[in-house]
Amino acid sequence: MTGTAEIVVRSMAACSGAVMILSPSILIYRVSQQKDVGVASVIPLVTLFSNCHIWALYGYMIENWFPIFWIYFFGDFVALAFLSAYWKHSRQRRYVNRVLLIMACIVTVVTVYAIVGGLGHTGQSRDGMGSVMGIFADISAICMYGAPMEKLLQVLKYRYAAFINAHMVIAGLTNNCLWFTYGILSDNWFIISPNIVFISLNTFTLVLCVVRR
Repeated sequence: MTGTAEIVVRSMAACSGAVMILSPSILIYRVSQQKDVGVASVIPLVTLFSNCHIWALYGYMIENWFPIFWIYFFGDFVALAFLSAYWKHSRQRRYVNRVLLIMACIVTVVTVYAIVGGLGHTGQSRDGMGSVMGIFADISAICMYGAPMEKLLQVLKYRYAAFINAHMVIAGLTNNCLWFTYGILSDNWFIISPNIVFISLNTFTLVLCVVRR
């Protein structure tokens, strides 16, 4: 990737990534206004934080500072702010605390591994560490995008598309296409592979929105 093409693709991928990270803002604003989380689940916010944190570690390990590291490092703090607001107004804090504890344990293990490996104490090269972190990053991305899939199952069950926010699906599909393009241009299969899955799922979901509306 060189010149103008590199700048354009990196910038567009970064912008779309930032928009997706900020997408729960409306929900969190509503929660803060009503001082109640309602039926909103904490799982998407937990997976958002985990995904941002692990992708930031991956970006650091492969020295991809922009867009990967800085966008997802920014996402770390945004997701923490969302989680704080959710926890503050949740009436099921015991459940939320358990979920947060599990997330913290997983993220801590991955972070410690990245630090120890990055310092050379695992006997792996930086490229080897980058590959392992790439696998972790793909798993976290699949978990994040898989969290709302219960809505897709409801559409298939009730044959009614009201459960799905079509605008979010379109935004997600656009984001996936941009990162897929960036993955191809940078020859990074850890970016390409999950986005192939996400593009397929979002396209299928969008078709359902049209057919079952």
